[in-house]
Amino acid sequence: MKRLFVLSLFLFSVSVFGQVTIDFDTTGQNFTWVSFANNPDSSIDFTIVANPFMTGINTSANVAKHIVNATASPWAGAFTDDVSFTVTAGNSTPAIMVYKEVISNCALKFEGPVLGHEVKVPNTVTNQWEQLVFDFTADIGKTVTRVVFFPDFPDTRTAGSTNYWDNLKFDFVIPVELTSFTASFVGSKVQLNWITATETNNQGFEIQRSVDNRNFEKIAFVNGKGTTTEKQSYSYLDNTELTGSNYYRLKQLDFDGSYSFSNTVEVTRVVSYELSQNYPNPFNPTTTITYSIPQNSFVTLKVYNILGSEVAELVNGQVEAGVHKINFNSFNLNSGVYFYTIKAGNFNSAKKMTLMK
Repeated sequence: MKRLFVLSLFLFSVSVFGQVTIDFDTTGQNFTWVSFANNPDSSIDFTIVANPFMTGINTSANVAKHIVNATASPWAGAFTDDVSFTVTAGNSTPAIMVYKEVISNCALKFEGPVLGHEVKVPNTVTNQWEQLVFDFTADIGKTVTRVVFFPDFPDTRTAGSTNYWDNLKFDFVIPVELTSFTASFVGSKVQLNWITATETNNQGFEIQRSVDNRNFEKIAFVNGKGTTTEKQSYSYLDNTELTGSNYYRLKQLDFDGSYSFSNTVEVTRVVSYELSQNYPNPFNPTTTITYSIPQNSFVTLKVYNILGSEVAELVNGQVEAGVHKINFNSFNLNSGVYFYTIKAGNFNSAKKMTLMK
């Protein structure tokens, strides 16, 4: 059963709403909020309360309190239909402040006549206010008539939680426009490079590393350029001796304490040449061929039929060290057994695959 938390109805116009902030002091406290998937839903699922943690980046008087039951679905949340606006460049990167006792995904969802886009962002700290930023730039031009927030969205629900959230800011301006972020091995060390197009009040970048793409640790900090409209280039060499796959991300910090995260990049150290079995196998009509090279090499990767005739050339050129995946589409070939071969430096290898149409 869905439970309504109702004070009164206050509907914004299309032109105004996308520029305001739901702070539960002046906006949002009068909306109709519907709690769902809490199994069971109750009147205390979603309430507006005095801010119990008026410290750090959030000193608002009132905040939303959302209790998630241990028996709730992972997607338990609350929504309001008291909205109507068009996604524009100015409101496509909304930010929200959360105070949580667990680390898990938060999710914000925009719904409308032709829109149903859900974006997940994990919190990184517990028991303190944190600002999360969501990217809806792919939805510019679409109309939003419902906003949904999922405060605690794990893959599988194993426990309940008490969550607070506030200051859903639609016209949030990302302090830094990051245009690229790359990582590559240099020997046993990792070279990180990133470029910004513009910066506004940028204090700098905290570099974080993980071995499982879940638990990140700070390894360094690189100062930003403050405010600039000129392109800036940054680099950092991680001198730690690393093996296997590692993951990196940037935590960009503003001078006012707000921050946002970059995308995560993966880098894998390869210590030997290898040609892996294609997957899936058998296949129809596409399959993926993976190969690894420990150093920059000239690589040829070809496919032959059972008579030894070449039917496809997938790679023929200089390739950087690392793990590479190639998609092979056999739409113009008949069912049967085929062989794929690789040559990279002194390394030669061949494997068999089966096409079944």
